[in-house]
Amino acid sequence: MAKLSRLEITAYHHAITSRVKTIKALYQEFETGIITLTEVQEEIFMNEQKILEAHKRIYKCWQGKNGRYNTYLPKEGVKVPKGRLIPRTTEKALNQAIIDFYVEEKKERKRQEKKRSSPTFQEVYWKWREMKDLELGDNSVFSYNSNYNRFFQYTDFEEMPIAEIT
Repeated sequence: MAKLSRLEITAYHHAITSRVKTIKALYQEFETGIITLTEVQEEIFMNEQKILEAHKRIYKCWQGKNGRYNTYLPKEGVKVPKGRLIPRTTEKALNQAIIDFYVEEKKERKRQEKKRSSPTFQEVYWKWREMKDLELGDNSVFSYNSNYNRFFQYTDFEEMPIAEIT
């Protein structure tokens, strides 16, 4: 597993602390009766309804002659209102498939953002080298450059996000 710098550890610590505080506050609101489970479920339901309404404004939803409910989901390279056709036996199942698609898409976007925000091996290596070169002699610097070119340059490993290296 890759070692983390103090800055990265501090950032993770702040993020975890913030989440813990949010969870504690939510728990206290449940305990004191400020928020009920019913209100949380209603909020989730309202968000799902907003997703469905937005989807149905863009993509047609219909019941075919075979009795199945159909709609299109966004597909790369295909113009709206067409896309990937998804048929379901019930309207409820169709609505759930639409919601699941957008929830999964949002999760994937977050993963991609995290991947992009993580520096690559190449970036971290050269930052480390800036510091290391100050304490090395010319022969050692030449050796480090040669080794980098032999083992890492133009490889997939060089472009790999540092967070994914184990």
